[in-house]
Amino acid sequence: MQTIELPNISVDEQVIVPPTPFLIPIGNDDYELNVDNTSKELFETCARAAQYYSVLRREGVAERAALFRGSVCHEALGIRKRNPTTDFQKEQIAHIITRYLDRDFGPDEWRTCEHLIDTITLYNKQWPIASEPFTIFEGSTELPFKILLGKAELNCEVTTHAGTFYVRNVFVYWTGIIDGIIDYGQVLVMDHKTTSVLGPTFFDDFVLSSQMNGYVWSARKLGYPAVGLLLDAIAGRRPTKTGVAHEYQRNRYFYEEAHLAEWEKDTFTLITDFLEHLCRGYFPKSPKWCFGKYGRCQYWDVCSQLPDRRQDLIQSDLYKNVTWSPIAPTL
Repeated sequence: MQTIELPNISVDEQVIVPPTPFLIPIGNDDYELNVDNTSKELFETCARAAQYYSVLRREGVAERAALFRGSVCHEALGIRKRNPTTDFQKEQIAHIITRYLDRDFGPDEWRTCEHLIDTITLYNKQWPIASEPFTIFEGSTELPFKILLGKAELNCEVTTHAGTFYVRNVFVYWTGIIDGIIDYGQVLVMDHKTTSVLGPTFFDDFVLSSQMNGYVWSARKLGYPAVGLLLDAIAGRRPTKTGVAHEYQRNRYFYEEAHLAEWEKDTFTLITDFLEHLCRGYFPKSPKWCFGKYGRCQYWDVCSQLPDRRQDLIQSDLYKNVTWSPIAPTL
């Protein structure tokens, strides 16, 4: 059993940023719940991690280099999509440099500012914008959405980061940001994915991808007759003398109406299952997911403590309030 010395920090030393809410009151004991793919994945993998992130609104302060690289890469590609007739590459490079100014992931980390600049400049060479076989629908770049999935009747008292209160109904909204919607002879959702590994397993993962089914479902609800996905894979690897540091591939996927209807039912059911945990006031942990593709779960330090120490640790300065909103544009 690992024991962690809890930080002793006075309130005066902390800069407290309020979290984005878990349940938003809309009157008459009714509430609104905004769910995106990140929170849904936690709902279905580990209810305890979902409790810490979604209900208590706490996340680790440590920033992962791979996730940061992916976010900045998306932002740079957004600049390209919004400004195709300008010197967008110059703007991309300036943006990357600015975003990396206050980031230091250690001397052994290969996911550097320079490496991402190489990734973007080689991407622009691999896929010249004048030769793209599709057009992007105006206004669809980095498109936020918020769409009603359904109403869940709780009729119980719940406890969240905001306290304990009675909840009658929860109106569940599916939210997120679509990278772009394109006309490729057919209407497709375009999604950029950064990775360090390409291969059959990587691409097969998108055949049944809940995230991508959800994006196509959302695009249809927004009025775009989308039939599938253009996956834009951007692989970046540690530079070696013999290895390929940058690689780019694109695949198209098509999702039938029945797939999207099943996704809608599956997603709402998973969310209401999680709300049942909320009503019971207990969220079981799933140790199988303590370690994943990004390493150790950010809540491992909390779950490895005795139960009577966990609340103090999740509220310590090892964690911060969740302030990100899935319906707010990143740029």
